[in-house]
Amino acid sequence: QSCAILEYLGAKHNLGPATPEERYLVTYYLASTEDLLEIFTRYMWAPTEEDKQRDFKLLTEEKLPVYYADLENTFLKQKSNETGWLVGGRLTIADFKVVCNIYTQALHEDRKETFTPILEKHAPNLAKYVREKVANEFSAYFSSAEKRNPARDR
Repeated sequence: QSCAILEYLGAKHNLGPATPEERYLVTYYLASTEDLLEIFTRYMWAPTEEDKQRDFKLLTEEKLPVYYADLENTFLKQKSNETGWLVGGRLTIADFKVVCNIYTQALHEDRKETFTPILEKHAPNLAKYVREKVANEFSAYFSSAEKRNPARDR
């Protein structure tokens, strides 16, 4: 559902892809972060301790290194990377999805000790990007949004 909501907001507020190549990249980032979310959810809600340990090992030793390395490689290939955004040299829904998911999965205080080293090892540039976006642009964006009148902005 979060991807559908993001796509709606992207279309409504010009945060969606503008070209077929951008559409591919936005879809890639959305799908990749959803894959990560599915793996994390399975681990976090494992029914037994045995399942949790098995899923933790799968997550930390196999899945996260591959996903983070793939995201890092795609991130580094993007020309728009120089502008500070993931796709098309501007803020898109891909930025929101990647930043929110990576931050909550790997950089949040509750998970930092376990998952940040994996992110740093396999996607150091992406980790830096997420930290900078959370500290700078996103916090400024959301604090300015708090000052707006939601009824007027519709």
